[in-house]
Amino acid sequence: MNSSDESHLIITIQSKPEHQTQIRELLLAQVDPIRREAGCLYYNLFQPTEDLHTFIILTGWATKEALDVHQSQPQAIRVVGQLTPLLARPIQSLSTRRLSENPV
Repeated sequence: MNSSDESHLIITIQSKPEHQTQIRELLLAQVDPIRREAGCLYYNLFQPTEDLHTFIILTGWATKEALDVHQSQPQAIRVVGQLTPLLARPIQSLSTRRLSENPV
């Protein structure tokens, strides 16, 4: 696999204060199923220690096509629909490419 074929995303989600727990549970429920999807290299959920209303997803896909398939899945569309009314601001997504090589 060539790193130039990969797609990596940094996704930031900020909840309304009253929906932090609901969003956390919804996001955690997605981790294992997404990790099992074809082409998923990694999918990790983080939360800043000083900001319990913000969630950060770091995810990598073997190809742009694998990412496109993931994003078009009914489950992904449904989750985004569930999240949207609970958010303090729209989901932010930064598409990146890996420059360094993974250690062996």
